[in-house]
Amino acid sequence: MAGKKLSVAIGAVVLLLVSAARGQGDAPTEVDAIIKRAVELRRQGKDREALAELQRAAGIGNPPKLSAQIGFAEQALGLWVPAEKHLRDALEQSGDAWIKKNRRTLEESLAIVGGHLGTLDVWGEPAGAEVSIDGDRVGTLPLDAPLHVPAATIELTVRANGFATSTRKLELSPGANVREHVVLRAVDVTPKPIAGPAVTPAVVGAPPPAVRATPAGDDEHGSVFTRWWFWTIAAVVVAGGVTAAVLATRKSAGCQATTCSTF
Repeated sequence: MAGKKLSVAIGAVVLLLVSAARGQGDAPTEVDAIIKRAVELRRQGKDREALAELQRAAGIGNPPKLSAQIGFAEQALGLWVPAEKHLRDALEQSGDAWIKKNRRTLEESLAIVGGHLGTLDVWGEPAGAEVSIDGDRVGTLPLDAPLHVPAATIELTVRANGFATSTRKLELSPGANVREHVVLRAVDVTPKPIAGPAVTPAVVGAPPPAVRATPAGDDEHGSVFTRWWFWTIAAVVVAGGVTAAVLATRKSAGCQATTCSTF
């Protein structure tokens, strides 16, 4: 029984090894097929489609020649920074037969790519600040090494929480070595209190404010003597009285002139 169990276990291990071997054998074959298809696309001038195929192959396997082919496609598209990285990665695999065979071509391509690059050394404070080139994050302060950037007008951005962001335009020529010192200014991020209406503090023991009594007969807006209509009526009454007095005087004078009698 024990011998039977041992045989089953050995058989399972053999199956796993065979499966792993098959998987390792299938991956390079599939990658080779993708590389062949990508090379044909590049011959047709379809460099973008070729790069997409090669990047898909990188998720399956990553032989040195795949890095080289990705670098060639990126060079054709003017993607100088990633092209330099992939070509260097390929050349570092000096023991690979394909790399040995094509080393001269790789070195020539790397030289062409390098002619489109400059070097940017960014240093400063605070430590941990994020460094971006043309919107792409490339590292944090302090950087491990100078950056290889396109020889063109680029936008350098350095930002960190609690600090004002620094953005500046830089012009790099091919082969230039530029050093930029960036020190971010700290900003106060404490929220400001919202001011409310002013309140007069109460004085302990102070008498309550005096309240003016409204005279009887006044309405809510003051005395009747301050009303226009009151004075209008008064003027009419006075005018009427004056008119009546004048008429009475004339009548009395008329009676004296005609010897009026009263019965």
